[in-house]
Amino acid sequence: MKSNYKTDCLVSILASFMFIAVTLNAQTGQEQVPSEPDRKNNIGFQFNPYLNERFIEGAISFDFNHVIWLGALRYGRRMDFHDKLTIGAEIYYLYSSSYYFKSKQFNIGPYFRYNLFSYKRLGLWGEFSPTLNYSEIKFDLSQTPAGHPFEDYSDVKFGYYIAPGINIKSENGRWSYDFMWKFSGKALIDGRKHTPSIKINFHF
Repeated sequence: MKSNYKTDCLVSILASFMFIAVTLNAQTGQEQVPSEPDRKNNIGFQFNPYLNERFIEGAISFDFNHVIWLGALRYGRRMDFHDKLTIGAEIYYLYSSSYYFKSKQFNIGPYFRYNLFSYKRLGLWGEFSPTLNYSEIKFDLSQTPAGHPFEDYSDVKFGYYIAPGINIKSENGRWSYDFMWKFSGKALIDGRKHTPSIKINFHF
């Protein structure tokens, strides 16, 4: 209960910070350099191992069979009615395995990103995304530890995250690198309610 309370408080603080930043930015928006109008669309992708204890153990033993792998593909567009707002959709995939099970999770949903501050090729923004999450675990009964009659499992749940992040663009503006830190009142990955995330984007 205490852990959930702390997480909910943190989410509330981050949401309040984003609201204040958006309000201040709206008041000073006329003084900032507008975004390039000819590159409103972007495609982002991600594929990497999750950097937790499993990854460290796998790197030491050169065995990455039990590492959690992440993959994501998203499309977004800056809105004509408000140049600082980007709306898009994302598909997110998690995969992990062990000696006796394989686990998959698919998350899909829209995302809403608001540009809080821009300076040359650096951007600061906040993002919110509600998601529909499908998870599945399948067991290899021949490898299951004795005395543990596990059964295959699947479930569909709703989730969400809010995330502050930074964006670094290439000199020609075609490519960019995102680094964000996701927070939620629900588990996002490996039982954790907050996690970093990185993406590479192509703008057109």
